[in-house]
Formats: sequence, C-alpha cells, structure tokens
Amino acid sequence: MVWLWPVRSSNTMNRKVYTLLFLVTICIVSLFVRSCVMHRETVYFRYDIPPELPQAYQPSHNATTEAGVALGKTLFFSTELSRNNTVSCSSCHDQEKAFAESRTTSEGIDGQKVNRNSMPLFNLAWVDRFFWDGRAASLEEAVNFPITAHNEMDSDTNRLVQRLNRSARFRKQFYAAFGIEEVRYVHVRMALAQYLRSITSYASPLDRMYPIVSELMAQGLSQPEIMQREFGFSDKTIQTLQLCETCHSNITYGNNKMKNNGLDISNAGDIGFAVVSGKKTDEGLFKAPSFRNVAFSGPYMHDGRFATLEEVLEHYNSGIQPNPNLSEELRDEAGDPVRLNLGEREKKEILFFLTRLMSDTSFITNKKYAL
Repeated sequence: MVWLWPVRSSNTMNRKVYTLLFLVTICIVSLFVRSCVMHRETVYFRYDIPPELPQAYQPSHNATTEAGVALGKTLFFSTELSRNNTVSCSSCHDQEKAFAESRTTSEGIDGQKVNRNSMPLFNLAWVDRFFWDGRAASLEEAVNFPITAHNEMDSDTNRLVQRLNRSARFRKQFYAAFGIEEVRYVHVRMALAQYLRSITSYASPLDRMYPIVSELMAQGLSQPEIMQREFGFSDKTIQTLQLCETCHSNITYGNNKMKNNGLDISNAGDIGFAVVSGKKTDEGLFKAPSFRNVAFSGPYMHDGRFATLEEVLEHYNSGIQPNPNLSEELRDEAGDPVRLNLGEREKKEILFFLTRLMSDTSFITNKKYAL
C-alpha cells in the first residue's frame, strides 16, 4: 500500500485524538454550564388588589416583574444610592407612616434640609403625576429627582453605577431583573419604579364593606344614604365629606389634580405647580393626596405645618385664607373662603371616617414591602 502522508506512531495519533476530544468536551460542558447560569425566567408581578379596580398601569418598556420588584426593594432600602452612603429612599419614606415621614420636612445627606414633607407611597400604579408640585409624569422619571438632588442623595449617576457594578450581589440581581451583565442607571430607575408600583393598600374597613355597599347601591341607595345608615353620620357630615372628595379620592392615591387650599394669603414662599406650568394662576397649587391611611402619614400639607388631623380639620373649618388662586371648591357664592362651621359632632364623625374607616392597618406592617 502506498501511504499518501507520512506514517506516524499509533501512540502519537491516540494522544492527539484524546486531547482533541478532551478540549471539545470542555467547550461543550462550559457552554452548558454558562447556559444554566445565565438562564433567567421572567415571572410577571401579580397585583393583590380587589377585582373591581381597574388594572394597574404597566409601561410597555418596564413591565413589573417579581425580580424587578425584588431589586427595586433592595435599592429602595440601600444607602448606596446616596453620595456618601448615609441616606436611602426609606430614610424619608417609612412604612409605619404609610411610607411618609414623621419630620416636618425631609432631611438629606449631611443634614441638609428639604423644603417639603415627603408624600406617602402607595397605589402609585394608578397615578400619572408625582410630587407635591406634579413635576414628574412617571415613576421612572420621579425616582431620579431625590437620587440626584444636592440636598437629598446628591449622587453622581456615573459613580453610582460604578459602585453597583463592583457589587456581585447587585450584578446578580440586575441580571435576574433585566438580563444585563453590566448595570446601567436607566435600570436603577426602572427597578425602583417597579417596586413602587407594587406597593398597594386596599384593606381598610371601608374597602371590606364594598360587597355590602354594592348590594345596597343595587337596591337604589346612594353612598351618602349608606354612610348614614351604617354609621349614623349627620347630614352636615355627609355634605362635608362630599365636598372633601371633590379634591381627595378615597380609592386611589388622589385625583392627580393640583389645588390651592388657602394655606396662605400669598404665594410668596413655595409656588408649587407654577414651577412646572410657568403660569401665575398655578402659584400655590399642590397635589391633593388620598384620604387613605391619612391617620398614619402626618404631619400634613406640603410643608408639614399641621401636626394633627384635628389641626387640618380646623383649617378647613375656619382657617382658609383668601389666596388669589384659591380653588373654586373652597369659595362661597361671593368668592370668599368657605367656612364649614362644623359642630363637635361633625368633627368627631369626620375624624372617625378618616382615622378608622380609611386606615389599612395591615399595610403599614406588611412584610412584603420591607427588606
């Protein structure tokens, strides 16, 4: 037989074949292990809300997932979002206060003062305007403000991302949530937004009455008639609560409208929504929050000026100021500030409504929102 190539020893050939097979096997095993490690399953978050409510808002670019919520919660409670690792989102948003705060106004890094009180956080998936002045139209936009504000967290976003990328724990969580191996700031904002959307509160005594209320309304009774029947509220109490509800919504977080409630005669201090709109007629207008969990979220108003609900009620009863931009709901027929002239019975009934019927006590202790 004539060989077309030089004859080599069988031992040499075998060694080369074995080496080649070994290398191929290593590559296959490595690819398999990598595919197992890098595999991620997207599990979408399910909102625990009553069936009668509209679906929660889900941005097409940032659907809420279990992994995204978990990452957002970690970030929410992490001081690493602040420049000097001393302040977290939870520093100004305490769950026991319905994610509001006990201070009159907020405090950022190095003890710097913020001129407003932190708003409570819940049912934000049904809201399209954020902050007291309505400056943000989405949660993804809203979370950027406290992170970068010099008197709050004062973070340089590039340095923040570098810090997070040095953490194996964070890199693992970001991959689980978004399938990325390198953290980017946009995903920090997306994760925080997902966690905030997941925070819901729908277990107040009034919520639990919904089946009864629905049945009675089907029988032809109005909501005021039901309230009187169930709790014995006076006509004046019912009328006052109906007036209140023109600006405050019980079901979600508020009606997303900006209102001037006559706190001051002028708007020389904080001009509120006018910062956003640029309109003189919007000076002194602020977001009207929900009645829900209001018993937990004091002090009250954008500047925390009222320590108690009794003080708030007395403001509306006798203290509304003739601000030039006072909302129409709080003007009488002559255009002057209304005076409710509530008696002691009406005050007690309104406070009972706010503190007992609108308080979701399970919400402020729900462990799924805590780290």
